[in-house]
Amino acid sequence: MNRPLQVTGGRSRGFVLLEALVAALIFALGVLALTRFHGQLIHSGGLSKARNEAVLLAQQQVETFRNAMKEADYQALNDTGGVFTTANSVVGDHSVYLRSWMITDLTAPARKAVTVRVQWTDPREGAQTHELASVLVWRSPAQGLLAAMPAGESIPLPGQGARFGNSDYGDSPPDDRTDNGDGTSRHENDAGEIELIENVSGKVKLVIAPEHELVVIGGSVYVQSPQNAEHFAVAATGISHCVRGSPEAVQRGGRRFEAFEYTCYVASGWYGTVSVLDVSRTGALHATSSVCLGDPYALTVTAGRSRDYRGFQTRQHADGSPVEDDEGNVIWFSAGVSGRRLARLAGRHDFLVVANRNAGDGDCTDLMLTGDPEFGPLNAEEYFFYTNLPASVCLTGDTYCPDEQPTVIAGRFDFYGGADFGDVSDVLATAGVECSANAAAYRCRLEETPWSGQLHFVTSRRRVACTTETVSFEAISDSETYHHAVADEVGACPVSN
Repeated sequence: MNRPLQVTGGRSRGFVLLEALVAALIFALGVLALTRFHGQLIHSGGLSKARNEAVLLAQQQVETFRNAMKEADYQALNDTGGVFTTANSVVGDHSVYLRSWMITDLTAPARKAVTVRVQWTDPREGAQTHELASVLVWRSPAQGLLAAMPAGESIPLPGQGARFGNSDYGDSPPDDRTDNGDGTSRHENDAGEIELIENVSGKVKLVIAPEHELVVIGGSVYVQSPQNAEHFAVAATGISHCVRGSPEAVQRGGRRFEAFEYTCYVASGWYGTVSVLDVSRTGALHATSSVCLGDPYALTVTAGRSRDYRGFQTRQHADGSPVEDDEGNVIWFSAGVSGRRLARLAGRHDFLVVANRNAGDGDCTDLMLTGDPEFGPLNAEEYFFYTNLPASVCLTGDTYCPDEQPTVIAGRFDFYGGADFGDVSDVLATAGVECSANAAAYRCRLEETPWSGQLHFVTSRRRVACTTETVSFEAISDSETYHHAVADEVGACPVSN
């Protein structure tokens, strides 16, 4: 009997193909979900960092208001009529922020209510806002240790480990005192306190409690001619004492300056500002002057009269959980300096006073570069403001600081032949890098590491980048520093050994 031919396995093969397609679809959906989750996780972390930075910017502005050293500065904080005003743009690590504030005069007792608003735009979430409210009162730093608040609370001034001295050794200072070399000496009294004594008068200017340390902040003030350096002095907020030395003439790059050294003494736990003042007038900055801070080779130069010293720390509830705002973000509070007895706060704490009341960051940079060598290894002896500290100094690098250890590619330009400062007009980079440059150096912050890409140097007036105008980098994970030669012609370029 002939039976019809039966085909087997065709339906089975169809099922195998269908199962494979379903499995591939499920796998693709899983990968897509994982990719989306990863992107959301990265974005969430970026948004959290941006919010923390916005909180920090708001706190910095409130602290700037709070650190008004003279009553006239405090009274100059005018009522804004119930609106936010005086907005300024701040380029942060994670976004560009718009900062504004509203000030309201209050009475019984006299005080000022201030609200600082920080706004920025998140790529996904859109417009973001953080506001910080506080109350300001003014009290002379030389009159007592506490600032009374309306609700009856008392907020201690930073540096409570010190008090202003009220004793006088006259012509009989202690024999076992140690001279500080700046017109003051220090002495440990019978109570274990450190006394800071003015040598000429014998008066005790500052007393440091036994459980605290005497900390020194010192540097130089360079005053551009034709200003008189005798008209300027340095003062610190809070419980502190500052002294200054005699001016000496300094000649750099065809410009004349007078320079004097200063020293400010504070107790451990202090935070606040150190400012240059014009003592020939009312203690305010001279109407025809500006003050410059920062390092032109690190692109931290700013025009402003004060350097802010502040650390940051969190606080905990009784159960150990951190204090947070209404949105669940950890709040960072001010923290003071720590140090050994008579510890000198590290870094260069110099100021440059220029004869231009409207000097901007670019003007400051040009003057700070005056007289610097056109090429050679960077060092603090030859380079005027190399390693000079910026307008904000963080005292707590082990907890949290602005610009917390970003990975950067930085460099400076060496000039040969007829080339000079300003012949490099810009530095451009491929994706994943934010670059800024001035007449002498550049600094590029890596958004993610490891990073591979290129930097392109834009030269002006037909100058020549001696190596190449485009430099390639491969898998950069740690901060690196470079030198780049620029000349007016190839023949002027240095010869590599």
